[in-house]
Amino acid sequence: MFLRVSCTDLKKWVSLFCFLAGLVLFPTISFGSYAVIDAHSGRVLYEDQGDLQLPPASITKIWTVYVALQEADVSDQVRISRVASQQEGSSVYLIENEVWSLESLLYGTMLQSGNDAAAAIAEHVAGSEAAFATLMNFYVKKAGVKNTWFMNASGLHHPKHLTTASDMGKLFAIAMNDEKFRQIASMKQYVPKERRVLWMNKHRLVKENKAFAGKTGYTSVAGRTLISEFIKDDKRLIVTTLNVRDDWNSHTSLSRLAFDSTTLQTIEGTYYAQHDVILTVPMPFRYLQKEDESISHTVVLSKQSKVGEWSIQAGGQTLRFPVIYRMK
Repeated sequence: MFLRVSCTDLKKWVSLFCFLAGLVLFPTISFGSYAVIDAHSGRVLYEDQGDLQLPPASITKIWTVYVALQEADVSDQVRISRVASQQEGSSVYLIENEVWSLESLLYGTMLQSGNDAAAAIAEHVAGSEAAFATLMNFYVKKAGVKNTWFMNASGLHHPKHLTTASDMGKLFAIAMNDEKFRQIASMKQYVPKERRVLWMNKHRLVKENKAFAGKTGYTSVAGRTLISEFIKDDKRLIVTTLNVRDDWNSHTSLSRLAFDSTTLQTIEGTYYAQHDVILTVPMPFRYLQKEDESISHTVVLSKQSKVGEWSIQAGGQTLRFPVIYRMK
């Protein structure tokens, strides 16, 4: 049996609001796609063709680095194969039979977009790049996104290597919750211990302190791709563009519009509901509420346990997190 509690039943020392407010207009684009993601909850705030499948180019590498961090230790030593050293496209100029730490290769992949570094990581973690792509897709499925399929670790063009702006934003939000990934993705420069060279982050907005973290991408087929996390007044946003030429300005404008049109909401502590139910949120849950949407809250409690689920309906999407309850 279940007990269902609606938003209007909830009371706390600080009120919980559900409302419909003014309308904010976001731009449409004539080609490519974009998505603005709430980095706190992972939901899509604004998009134009956000579910259109397109090639991601090198922003693929955010998932390469994330998966490697889940599967291996940064202190691992990696011997560079001939296959990895001969990768086409952007490179950190690895040489066959060199030994590099996995950590240095992760930085080379994110900051310099080294296709050779990405291939070396893939071979170390899974034995081959094809096997690593299978592992990447396993983590994609685990993340709950539906329109992404990876064929390699670098983002080099393959007709079946596709994603969407919304999917990539959600994957980046997940990756940014990993402390080591967050450190790598936000680093402006790095000197690997294996070689006297300075690697500079290719993401211009990160270098200029206009974005906190991100990744660039380009192929002749994919066009320009870009993903960025922005932080302002404790709000965190992720902007993804696929095949958008003026991407630096687009990211700056989209983030500014999204910051101006959202409010950070936090659900934490204790709430009192009907039927003498006391709800406790074990971990604070944060989300960005848009000005142009109505919000409703529902809590479903199982009488078989003391744990329930709090659901927030926002803009046609559902956000969920656990809640503990007891009787007064």
